This record gives sequence, structure tokens and C-alpha cells, in this order.
Amino acid sequence: MKELFARLMTRPAVFAEMTAASLLANILALASPLFVIQVLNRYVAHGVDATLATLAIGTVIAIALEFGFRQVRLRLATFVNKPFDEGLTHSAFKVLTGAKSAAADALQPGLRQQIINGADTVQAAFSAPNVAALFDVPFAMVFVFALFLLSPTLAVIVLIFLGAVFSIALLTLSSLRGPTRDMTAAGGRRNALISSAISSGDTVRAFNAQNFIRRQWREETGLFQRLLRAVTGRQGLVQTISASAQGLMGVAVITTGAILVVRGQLDVGGMIGANILAARGLGPIIKLAQMGEPFAKARQALSLLQEFSRIPQERTEGSALGCLTSAPMEQISGIA
Repeated sequence: MKELFARLMTRPAVFAEMTAASLLANILALASPLFVIQVLNRYVAHGVDATLATLAIGTVIAIALEFGFRQVRLRLATFVNKPFDEGLTHSAFKVLTGAKSAAADALQPGLRQQIINGADTVQAAFSAPNVAALFDVPFAMVFVFALFLLSPTLAVIVLIFLGAVFSIALLTLSSLRGPTRDMTAAGGRRNALISSAISSGDTVRAFNAQNFIRRQWREETGLFQRLLRAVTGRQGLVQTISASAQGLMGVAVITTGAILVVRGQLDVGGMIGANILAARGLGPIIKLAQMGEPFAKARQALSLLQEFSRIPQERTEGSALGCLTSAPMEQISGIA
């Protein structure tokens, strides 16, 4: 997340525009559940077609405006990411091509390739759709606030589920650090073996090292597959928990809402609308939980890139040339 905030803080005006677009988009997203409430409470009760037409037209306009604001936010996110993505890729390759031979040779060839590919991993994690999804997380409270105006009891229930899923998302992101780091290292060693088999095939055959390199490949592949299964298993568990939480929240909202309807504290339209509001509020939190794996990989990739950037570089300018070009023109003419 630090990388995301660092990118956004370089463009405070764009950050403010993205925040405003997110707020307006989420406010306009209230149109659909409010439409359901009004149709059930007004049109179904009275049967006035003009009322239904007015509600439908207004909701369509709100949905169109919401779509427009979300597209604007995506373009702004792309605008913010573009220089960082290009700069990260170019900087990593510049360090690779300008590193001193001794320092570069100290790194395994597979690890070097893994580090360079890390720039693409970071770019995928902080893509415009993912950034837009993160902006929706705090504005999930818009739906909770609307639900609070409808029924404080239902709002409290939804808040409990939102807090639980959000906590699970943070715990998952934290628990993936170790396995992701080990998986990156194992992937680098696998790439080194592939590079050796391709570029040094004659050497492998000359020293009859096929069995040795195959044994190493089986060991590294087994470790990599175990780590990959651990990461994907945790991510799959989060997705299952999120889906179950959404279902349980729906049951809790409808059950409590039905009791409130019987007691005369809520109408049927409000109960159905509350369920829709609850689902819309939980949606961004579920997306955040599902992005744990790419963010963990991006964090590890950034860590490797930062270490890689500290490799000593070859000098690109000679000392004599530097002194000559920095000398005044009069001195150069006098020497001639």
C-alpha cells in the first residue's frame, strides 16, 4: 500500500479528483436499491404508471452517470501509473545492463530474470482496475450510512460483517509475505536451472551432469509447487470465507428485517432494499480480500528491486573526459 500512496501523493490534484469521482460514483450507486424500495412501496401499492416511469428514468440516468465517473477514475488511475510503471521497468533494466561484472555475477541468472520480471508483477498489482477497487473500500461506508438511515439495527449487523471480512483481508495479506518470498526465491532457482540447461547444454552433457541437474530441478520444482499450493490455498480460503460471509449477512439482514416488518418498524420494500445496500457495501471489501495474493507478490517484487538498485554500477564517463568537458571554453582554446 505504501507504493500506491507514494504514487498518488506525486499527483495530489489527480488524487483529489479520483477521490471525488469515487464518492460521486458510490453515491449514485444508491439509485438502484432506492429504486427497488420506491417501486415496492409506491408503484406496487398504488399502481401509478407515471410514478414507475419517473423512477425508472431517474435510475437509468444515475447508472449512466455512475458509469461515467468510474471511467473517469480509471483514466486518472492510468495517468498516475504510467510514469511509475515505465520508470520502474527502465530503471531495473538500466541497473542490470550497467552493473559491475563482479556484483552482477554474484546473483544467480534466474534470480536476475525474476527481479526484472518483478516490474511486471508490480504493474499488474497496481493496475488501474485494482487501484479503482481500492478507492471503493472506504466509500463502502456510504451504503452503511444509507442503511443506518433506513434501519440502525440492520446497519450494525452489516458493520460487523464488513469488519470481519476486512480483518480477514488484512490477515491474509500479512500471512502471504513469507510464502511469497520463498516462492520468488524458488522461482529464481528454477529459472537458473532452465538457463543452464539451455545456454550450457554442451557443458552439462560433457560432464554427464544430466542426472544432477534433473535432481535439482525435481527438488526446486517440488518446493515451488508446495509454496504455490500454500499461497493459492490461502487465497481460495479467503474467497470461500468471503462468499460464505456474504450469504450469512444476507440471511441475517433478511431475518432481522422480517422481524422489524412484523413489528411495524420497517416495510417490505425497505427490507429488500436493505439487503441490496448490504451487498453493495460488502462488495469492495470482498474485492480487497481477493487481491491479497497479487499485492503480496508486488511487495516482494518491490523489495527485490530495491535491493537490486543498490548494486554497484560501472562508470559511464571517464575522469579525463569529465574534466575536459567541464573546463571553460577559453582554457580549451588556449591549450589548442
